[in-house]
Amino acid sequence: MDEVRGEWLRRIQVILAVLFALGVAGQWGLAALRSPDVAFLPPGPTPWIGAPILPVTKPIWVDPARPMATTFERHFTVDKQVGRVVLQVRAMRDVVLQLNGSLVPLAGRDARRWKEPSVVDVTPLIVMGENLLHVEVRNPEGIPFLQLSLGGLAEPLLTDERWLATWEDEPPRPAAIADDGVRIGDSTSLPSPLSAVREHALALVTLAGAGMISAAILQGRRSVAEKGPAVALAIVALFWAWLFAAKIVHLAAAGLGFDGPAHLFYIKWLLQHRTLPLATAGSETYHPPLYHVLTALLVAALRPAPGIAERALLSLLPVLSGLGMAFVAAAMARCLAPDAPWMRAGSAIAAGLLPSSLTLAASVSNELPHALLASLAMLATVRSLLKERTTPFDDIVLGLFLAGGLLTKYTSVILVPTFVGAVAAKRILSESAPSSQVALGAARTLAVVAVLAGWVYVRNWILFGNPLVSNFSDRQGNTLWQYPGFHTASYFLQFGDAFTQPWFSGFHSFWDSVYTTFWGDGMLGGVSRVRYAHGGWRYDWMAAVFVLALPATFFLVAGWIRAMIGALRDDNLGRRLALSLIVGLPPLLLAALMSFNLQHPFWSSGKAFYALFLTPTFAYLMVSGFEALDRMLAGRAPLAVRMLPWGWASAFFGSIALAYGG
Repeated sequence: MDEVRGEWLRRIQVILAVLFALGVAGQWGLAALRSPDVAFLPPGPTPWIGAPILPVTKPIWVDPARPMATTFERHFTVDKQVGRVVLQVRAMRDVVLQLNGSLVPLAGRDARRWKEPSVVDVTPLIVMGENLLHVEVRNPEGIPFLQLSLGGLAEPLLTDERWLATWEDEPPRPAAIADDGVRIGDSTSLPSPLSAVREHALALVTLAGAGMISAAILQGRRSVAEKGPAVALAIVALFWAWLFAAKIVHLAAAGLGFDGPAHLFYIKWLLQHRTLPLATAGSETYHPPLYHVLTALLVAALRPAPGIAERALLSLLPVLSGLGMAFVAAAMARCLAPDAPWMRAGSAIAAGLLPSSLTLAASVSNELPHALLASLAMLATVRSLLKERTTPFDDIVLGLFLAGGLLTKYTSVILVPTFVGAVAAKRILSESAPSSQVALGAARTLAVVAVLAGWVYVRNWILFGNPLVSNFSDRQGNTLWQYPGFHTASYFLQFGDAFTQPWFSGFHSFWDSVYTTFWGDGMLGGVSRVRYAHGGWRYDWMAAVFVLALPATFFLVAGWIRAMIGALRDDNLGRRLALSLIVGLPPLLLAALMSFNLQHPFWSSGKAFYALFLTPTFAYLMVSGFEALDRMLAGRAPLAVRMLPWGWASAFFGSIALAYGG
């Protein structure tokens, strides 16, 4: 029977993977090429052009009732016509064309279908000699762009830098080719990764050597392995305590970090008004209130004096949450690899020193508390999947953690059906439970979620008509815009700035942005310029981490592949479901992040820490990939070669510790 169920599970896994891939590809394709609400510039026979606007980090508010306008002009000379002169145009979004002072009618054009080209015969409007093409484009949601070609001339006329663009009150200037990979100017003022590696070469070699020698001495000692998890957690706890006392309480002084002042406003509102603010009261008051309410209660109860004590309370929950994920990682590794204590130790170190988590510890925000609660929900799900029988208590515990996540951040919305569905599948496949018991178990979890967290979303629905109200529009109906305000395919197809110019690399590509916010503070804590960076981190060491993180990324991917194989082949159905969850969530979150970047084409949208609750998962996968390499080298390579990965690990985590704690 188990073999039959296992085969059915394998078929379901393959079908779901195929449907996911096709669904994501279809959704991206429709959004990019068809959706009028997605500012993606489709490729065409000629470049898109816009006004020559310098890249800036700060967002602006756009009033849809007063659309941004750009006027494009092109003088051209016609000596002879070689046939019908046909104009093809696409514009984001409204467009008015004039050729030699005469209006060019675009019959049937709909601004809502701006990605579709309009074609018109303009032969009667062409004159021999000098001609002038005048195009005005208006975009109620951001910067206007134009793509135009004029065929039938001796030399086809295309949109390029020879056009003149007039933007707002600026004088006419040569138009700029639409490029969403432009780098911001002052991002080169901090150390580059390769120069940082050269600068710290001796220290890195020393760290690597110490790691190799220590690993060689401790290899095979059972007593050391058994104490490893406790020692690793103690080291991580000491590091976070040092980070909190020596760095973070000082960095929280002015509400530094991502949206720090806005989250402080939320907390101060609660202290002053003793009631929940509306989502429109501030730029971050749309968030569910759990983190902000708990922090406000701490401040109100302890009444700290302004200064270090107050800053310590404001940053306490993020710090405890970041540290807590190291314990969650150790617990998850214990569930998945109960006979491998060193994997628990490695997972604790990897989670406790994950740079994205350390970065956010300096922010007064709900990111880390949400990550802890959501990772606990993940742990509860994995434990339920691995148990022989799932109990009502397990359902209630899962509901409590899911409710906590939903009361802290919207991201947990996608976790509710995922985790509840996984437990239901386990009851069906592994426990052979009747449908009534499966439904009752899911109902228990959902009831806890609805009772504890449902009111936040019902309140939003009643007040704003949307349970997931956000800050992408303000109370006046203005729309948030941030550079570049559009995307092209190249933004999602290139990578490399992480190793040459990692700071603010969200200006260059999606993958550079994700990489540098996962393995470091690539966005410099959310400041608008390098010179405003808080200076609490050692950016020279952080730059070196970006290079050293390449093997870590390889281990993470290798661990994911290894888990995928286990999800398809493991003899235990519950374990296969647990590994399926671990394998499936990272692609799901990555797809969601890419969709978010399409919907909100801002340089700052590609933040890896939106998936921070997967920190224990990432830690386990990284250690699993490392363990696979270590096992492959054991008995096949000389001791010195086998110790090389351990030397890298020592240099890598030592560099992270120096980057944040040095």
